[in-house]
Parts: sequence; structure tokens; C-alpha cells
Amino acid sequence: MKAVLRRFLAVTAVLMLILSGTAGSHMMASAATSKSASAKETYEDAGYYVLYSMHEDGEELDLDFLRMLGLTGGLVLEEDGTGFLFIADDLTDLEWHDGVFSAEGEDTEYTIEDGIITLSEAEDGHEMDMQFLLSDEEAPTREAVEAGEYKISDEELEANLMAGLGEMMGNLESLDFGGYSGSVKKDVVVANGIADMMAAIADNTTILLVPGTYNITDYIEANEEDLESWVWGSEDFFGYGVYKDEVFDGTQTIIGSVDGLTIMSLDPEAPAKIVIEPRYADVLHFENCNDLVIENVILGHTEEEGYCSGEVVEMSGCDNARFKDVELYGCGTYAFLTQNCDGLEIDNCYIHDCTDGCMDMTNTSNVVVRYSRFLDCQEFTMFGLTNSNADFIACTFRRLLGDMVSVGPDDEARFYFCNFDRDAQENLENNPAYGDQIYVISEEDRPKG
Repeated sequence: MKAVLRRFLAVTAVLMLILSGTAGSHMMASAATSKSASAKETYEDAGYYVLYSMHEDGEELDLDFLRMLGLTGGLVLEEDGTGFLFIADDLTDLEWHDGVFSAEGEDTEYTIEDGIITLSEAEDGHEMDMQFLLSDEEAPTREAVEAGEYKISDEELEANLMAGLGEMMGNLESLDFGGYSGSVKKDVVVANGIADMMAAIADNTTILLVPGTYNITDYIEANEEDLESWVWGSEDFFGYGVYKDEVFDGTQTIIGSVDGLTIMSLDPEAPAKIVIEPRYADVLHFENCNDLVIENVILGHTEEEGYCSGEVVEMSGCDNARFKDVELYGCGTYAFLTQNCDGLEIDNCYIHDCTDGCMDMTNTSNVVVRYSRFLDCQEFTMFGLTNSNADFIACTFRRLLGDMVSVGPDDEARFYFCNFDRDAQENLENNPAYGDQIYVISEEDRPKG
């Protein structure tokens, strides 16, 4: 992650040097040693050059990376010794002779080889350069550039950024969270009640819930004599199917070793509600389940008052789980409690009113949370990471009464373009790990095109 931040700063620094007209004081050849505009009268390098790549201390930032940041641009060198540099719709006029640019009173040398113009900068042992490739396309006019015709649209920028973040943060986008799309056929079951839902739980199965409330406690009470108990602590127990598990004030269910399970609402406009009654029970508890999808449902405990010690969702030993368009509410100590998991995607979810915090993650890697809202949770740590890492993208955090993040020595929490209320922002900034293991990239840091 630190390398990514250095890359971003390198791009911004070089561009600002050139656009501000101060590049001459930092470039390898300064105004005192470069050739003046009147010292040479050939224009062999005339043409249209597009921004091609950048290097920072020998590390390349290629065209795809630059476009991800919204940085498109070029050099237009006219045969009469005039021209301009543009980045998106920002334009700087210049005069030039072969080997020298002159802009805003400063001269800067460049090199050209195989149709690639290179500008280099070195300072305090730090080296950067940017390259422009000769193009056979028609050169843009000043009017077209200033009108924004060479600027990446906001929609394309957003798409490029989201796609690029996966690679930047460890190829997260390569994880197949769906797991079985197009490769393994799934059975589809329409459930009209909690008995139908629980009976349909199996490998490679999609369960579509008709609108209504699905009370797991009702299912347990009707089937308790037939349900086998989950055996905790047994090394050879990786039970397949639905089990019961006694908690302090009742019974919960555990779904074990089921792969490729999808539970979603049949009607997106009327999401089904899955609930459980005991305060100490988890609403949904998964053990050793892979390729799990929960979509467009509401999850929580029934609404009776009382102290809660159960989670909304608990997962242990589960890889590649996706929660999309899900509401998770308290009472529930945490919306998500995960252990020994890899690949958790939370997309456009609404988490609120949990009694201890939002997410507690242990030995959990490749967590990506996008476009989700976290509101009105309390009272300990909102996001606890132990041997874990998590990325939050364009999420909202409001009225969270507790420390925002706790991290261990090898943990990282990264927030990209998120929206915080003042208390959450100050809590993050006052965390000793802020800037080292806790990163915040704000809208102000987003490249302006």
C-alpha cells in the first residue's frame, strides 16, 4: 500500500512541477545550462505526443495506471516552434526547439529516442521521469482540450479506479466471490417460509425467499429433536448441513461445510427478513463454508428489548463470501464476526444499531467493503482487526460510539473516498497507527481531471 501512495504522489508531483512552470528549477538541466530558445532553429521533433508512462526510482507507472488516476494528456509541438502541454483540460503554452522547452520563463531540456520524449527530474537522490509517445493521430486543438474533449469522464474514471484498486491492493478483483458462476450448475429453490429455506440448504444451491419474515427460532422449535448438535472442538468434525447449538438463553443454528450456497430475496423491492429470538444466538452462523452469497435480505434479532451477546453473522473457516444489498441490525454485538476466513466482499450493505461494534475480524484476509453505510453502533471498537486486512471503498460512517479501528502489528485498514462524521474522522486521525497501518484517502486526494 505504501508503494501505491508513493506512486500517486510521484504522478502528482511531476505534473504539478510542469503545470506550475517551475519544472526548470528541478529538472536535470536548469535554465542556466540549457540551450536558449534562440540558440537553435531546427524543429525535427514536431508532432503530437501522448502521455505514455512515468517512472519513479526505476518503477514504471504505465498508461493503464495513469488512466486509472484520470491522468491523460500530451504534448503538441508545432513546426513553428510553438506548442502546448495538456493534462486532461489543463493546458500550458510553450515554445520549443529540438531538445528544449520554454514555458513561463523557464527552460527545460528533454531527450527523444524512438519517438518517445522523456522529461527527467532528480532531487535528493529521488529520480522521476515522464514519457510522451509520438502518435499518428490528429493533434488536438487548444479549443478541444479546454472544452474537456480529452478529459476522462467521471463515469470512466470511477470504473477505472474501482478496477485498478483490485490490482493495487493485491489483485482483489481476481477473487471469484461468486465461485460457481458459469462453471457449476446451481439448483434453484423458491422458499415460502423458514422450513423451506432451511430444508433447501445444500451445496451449489440458490434459495429465493418470497417476501416475509423467516424466524429461525420457529424452525428450531419445530425440528429440535431431529437436529444434530454441532460438536465443538472435535478435530475431525466438519459436519455438512444444518446443526443446532445451545447458547445461554436458547438455541441457534450452524450451517456447516456447505459450498456454493446463495440465499437471496425473490423480490428485490420486498426483501425477506431473517431473524432469531435468543439474544445470545447468531442470526446466521457459517462454519467451513466456501463460495457463499447472501443478497438483498434483512438480518437481525427479533426486536424485544434486552442485552445481546450474539452476532448478526458469524463465519469461521469460510472463503469467498459475498454480502450484497443486505441490511444487518442490532441487537447483535457485531454485524460481522469472522475467524480464519479469506475473501469477504460486502457491497452496498446497511449496518446499524449493533451493540459492541460493526466488524470484528481475526485471521481474515482480503476483506473489501464497498458503498456501505455504518450508522449508530456502539460501544467498543467499531472495526477490530487481528492478523487481518480490510479495504473500505466509498463507505459512510456516522454516529459510531467507540474507537473506530484497532489493529495488530501486521494489520492494515484502508479507507478510500469514504465519508466520515467529525467524531469518526478525529478518532481515526488520533489513532497511533494512522498513516502507518490505517490509511485514509479522501475525495480531496482523488485526481482532478
